[in-house]
This record gives sequence, C-alpha cells and structure tokens, in this order.
Amino acid sequence: MRQQALTEREFLPALISGPFHSGLVVVFAFGAALALLAAIASLLRGVGPAAKTRNRGPAPSAKRTRL
Repeated sequence: MRQQALTEREFLPALISGPFHSGLVVVFAFGAALALLAAIASLLRGVGPAAKTRNRGPAPSAKRTRL
C-alpha cells in the first residue's frame, strides 16, 4: 500500500507544490526589491556629463576645417 501511494501521479506534485510556491514567492520578491533598488540608485545618480554636453553643439573634433 505504501509503495502504491509513493508511485501515484499525485504524490510528488502534492509533495513539492508548497515548497516550490514558497520559493517562487521569495525569488520574485527579491527580484522586485532589486529592481526597485536599481531604480532608486538610477534616480540618485542624476544626469551624467555626457547628457549635460549633448545640447551644446558639436564637439571640437567634429568641426570642419578648410584646406
């Protein structure tokens, strides 16, 4: 009787569904927390020097010279 209970199709899924669900909750919560932390870090970083000089015109090396 015990061997039949262990080899049924419902035994293993019923056995691991609880821990699997708990693991998924932990992983997705951790991923969401990391995404939120990355968004906050990105906002606190501010505008970099490349973005500040973007609207000032062409770079000095890009100027054309006549020969």
